[in-house]
Amino acid sequence: MKNCHLIIKIVLITVMTVLTACAAKQGRVAVILDNSGSMSVTGTAFDEIKQSLFDALRLIPFSYEKGLRVFDANGSFLISPYNQDLSELYSSLKSLEPGGNTYIGKSLSDAADDLLEAPDGDNHLIFITDGEGHINDIQIAQSVKERLTNLKGNFRCSFILFSKRENVLEETPIGKISEILGCDLTVPDDYASAGTLTPALQRILGFDFYQIWIIISAVLHLILLVFSAHLIFSIQCARGMLPRYARVSAIFFLIVLLPPVAAAHLIGLFSWISAFTCWSLILIAAIVFLTALGFQKKPKEKRSESYKKDPFA
Repeated sequence: MKNCHLIIKIVLITVMTVLTACAAKQGRVAVILDNSGSMSVTGTAFDEIKQSLFDALRLIPFSYEKGLRVFDANGSFLISPYNQDLSELYSSLKSLEPGGNTYIGKSLSDAADDLLEAPDGDNHLIFITDGEGHINDIQIAQSVKERLTNLKGNFRCSFILFSKRENVLEETPIGKISEILGCDLTVPDDYASAGTLTPALQRILGFDFYQIWIIISAVLHLILLVFSAHLIFSIQCARGMLPRYARVSAIFFLIVLLPPVAAAHLIGLFSWISAFTCWSLILIAAIVFLTALGFQKKPKEKRSESYKKDPFA
């Protein structure tokens, strides 16, 4: 009976580990950075804004595709294709300088096109701007809102506003645009430093229930491993093995299983796994379970006398 319980616990550990690694979300994060000439006089150094943006993007799970749009004469352009790797985005971002006009409406429309290319994922839209747009951007925002209803997955929109204007929401159309799109609007109090941008982006992009589940799962795995090791110790003692050797078996069990469990949680946290790999791991876990059942041995009915002679018993 104890053997059966042990096999069940090991299978539970395997299944939970695989599911943890496969629980990663996928989607797109569309970022629009206002690089118009007015962004050079917001009171915040543009280089600081760029660095804070990149630092926050590095916190996004690897499974998400990240893309960055900036303004140009035609509205906006994608400075790096949507990709899970941030190296190309960072290279393009470093050389970016403010200059030119503001195209809020057109850039929002272009970003909507990007998200609609992958409508089933967990999608985010982040817009960093000083809000110096045009009144016709409001009409464009209304059409963008209608198009975004075609997204089939989750969608979250956030605006972060840098401006020296005291009444920027009343004097510019950005407040109305964010309201139409249903976006969160963050106006940092400290315009002298982009340090306020980093926590705002972390709040938008960061700790959700998925990360909480990873922590809960890690704790549950640890508890299950400890109980399984204790059960191994009890089974080995019941079979007549000396307690010190049974203890070594239990410790060996922990040493063998702790690294893959830890690796699975890191994989799940940073989402370094594909769907094909996920199902392959589940299939392997099923094969291991069936093999373990086939080789299950019945416990001995009598204890060995060596147990009684053990001074550590």
